[in-house]
Amino acid sequence: RGDLLPDDIILQIVKERIMKNDCKNGFLFDGFPRTKEQAEKLSEIISIDKVIYLKVRDDILIKRLSGRRKCSKCQSDYNIFFNPPKYNETCDKCLVKLDKRADDDFDAIKNRLNEFYKLTDILRHYYNNKNIFFEINGEDTIENIQKNIINEINK
Repeated sequence: RGDLLPDDIILQIVKERIMKNDCKNGFLFDGFPRTKEQAEKLSEIISIDKVIYLKVRDDILIKRLSGRRKCSKCQSDYNIFFNPPKYNETCDKCLVKLDKRADDDFDAIKNRLNEFYKLTDILRHYYNNKNIFFEINGEDTIENIQKNIINEINK
């Protein structure tokens, strides 16, 4: 359905994960925290250095998500709009019909985007007031996005 998990479950998972040895020198979150409440509770666990927001128009996000396909056999990833298979919805390597996630349909994506904007608008202001919020063009090339993220992290 595209619903988000409750805060208490997410925070417990995050807390357990960042306490592991491989996180002692740092880590990245992707899509977390999503709310001001999560951010405040997270700040009780650990200090956040930077918040990077990849800004992408909704029409592009919808195409990126609704076009995702995966081969169940070899796990190869495709996107029917940006990285299509040679044969109609069939893996180039295995010739197996590609799978689409149930939550990658238009209605579920729109639901996730609406929830995302509703929940994170306040969060963006929260981190912006702490002077750790940075916006990066997520519509740029992968190489430029990566370069811009690394440059921001290293500042």
